[in-house]
Amino acid sequence: MLSRHCIGYWLHAYRRLFPGSIGYDSSEATVLLVRGALEAAIQKYAQREACNGVGFSNEIDTKDVFNGLLLAPEFEGLRKGLQISPQFVLTKFDVQSLRELYDCEKLGFEIWRCGATLRILGKGARLRVDPTNSRYFGDERTDELDTLVSKYDSRQGYWAASASGTVFSREFATAEHMKGGVILPTYNVGNIPAKEFNEFFKSFNLKMAESSRLNFAWVPLNFPSYYHAHEPLAGAFASHVGIRLEWLMAVINALSLRVVHCWNEDRSYLLRTWQRGYEGPYAKDYVEREIRHFLPFSVKALKLPVDAGDIDVLATIGYLELREDKRARIDPSTAGPHFVFLPHGDRLFIDYAWIHRLLHNLFYGVQLDDQNFKGDALEIAVRAGHSALPIGPCKALSGEQRQIDAAFIRGDTLVIAECRAFAYSFGIERGDPIAIRYRTQKLEKALNDIDHKARWLAGNPRGTNYDIRKMRRIIPIAVTPFVEFIPSTHSHYWLSEQLPRVLTPFELRQALSENTIEKIAEYSPNEVRIPSES
Repeated sequence: MLSRHCIGYWLHAYRRLFPGSIGYDSSEATVLLVRGALEAAIQKYAQREACNGVGFSNEIDTKDVFNGLLLAPEFEGLRKGLQISPQFVLTKFDVQSLRELYDCEKLGFEIWRCGATLRILGKGARLRVDPTNSRYFGDERTDELDTLVSKYDSRQGYWAASASGTVFSREFATAEHMKGGVILPTYNVGNIPAKEFNEFFKSFNLKMAESSRLNFAWVPLNFPSYYHAHEPLAGAFASHVGIRLEWLMAVINALSLRVVHCWNEDRSYLLRTWQRGYEGPYAKDYVEREIRHFLPFSVKALKLPVDAGDIDVLATIGYLELREDKRARIDPSTAGPHFVFLPHGDRLFIDYAWIHRLLHNLFYGVQLDDQNFKGDALEIAVRAGHSALPIGPCKALSGEQRQIDAAFIRGDTLVIAECRAFAYSFGIERGDPIAIRYRTQKLEKALNDIDHKARWLAGNPRGTNYDIRKMRRIIPIAVTPFVEFIPSTHSHYWLSEQLPRVLTPFELRQALSENTIEKIAEYSPNEVRIPSES
């Protein structure tokens, strides 16, 4: 189905459908995964050359736009608009074409459904096949597994680590620091009303209607933090892919700077990018010139150790461009990889929609012998500049010592954390039981290790470089860069019914700032009592 039309045709048509549900599951995560699967399939199977389903309004007759739909009297304003501002338009597109588009999205939903079923089977459910049911197959999960999956799904949403296990900060310390950030689009799967962004649009003299919904929301990303966190991987990255990490960061940031510049120049451009998440198609030399123009500003904003004139722009564009030899790498079942520069004959679209996902998986296959920097970065992120215990080993009076990665005091409770930064594999996304068991074992070891350290601290409440005798209890937890699936409802894995003992840095900060852990500590089955001196 997809190969009957070009990438430009599908991109132009699909990005005009609001990102809502096409199946029985309407969760935000599912809608995004379905979109990702179908758009990956479009990049994999659609024609790279231009097809007769699209054209430029100044190069075709108005009667050819939407199969002549615009000739109707009520579309006179649209016809005049196309004459004033020529656009890339659909031509041979009718009701049957729209039905075909929805059919493709339904297949994207089936890809998600198969993946979701594999993931639940990998966690221990059984496959159920029932030809009398309209869905035909599903899973037989226990009530416990259903509860665990629901809790896991409810915790998703905050991205602050690449799949390599390297954390970075999403927050900007000051307004000055925001100058180095990029602004990137994400699908509006949360159905956020456009009016929620009116404070932002006000600076462009725009005000959105109460009832309007935009397909995308453009949000800032702390790009300097992302780059500096991953800088130790730069040499291995260059060896693996053939371009320098600094070049890639500079080009992506240059594209973002250009978008903001164009918003200030043309309000209609702002609305188009918030609706579509892409632009073009442009001549390749135009794309290159635009990137080169913004590179000096990009390098300065990111404080990159490279001169803008030394960046190989064409090589970097080539890395981000969908070329024929790269299509075999695209897997719709894992929704990617997606590429930024998409071909339309001798032109290119610039697609911003999946840059977040590109950055998440950027270091897949990059090997580095010493990966201790990831653990150090996680500990720094968790401590956020403070720890109630020494950064180095805690030294008992007996001479024994233990390393506590991070510690926090809340009332009479000491919270101690074991930080484990390990990568997130595609095997987890595919529901591979071996990958799931392997990750569960790592989480189990982290909890066992921190439990052991908690008991050791309780037995040695005073040392040569610490003193916790005023504390009544210790709450031991583990922290990883990602939301982890908790394998059991057993109290060993939970601080409370809703709060697991394996948290992300963001979840831990939230629990500490809201005093959640302090409130539940006394009733937590995992507290370790510190003996009173009396």
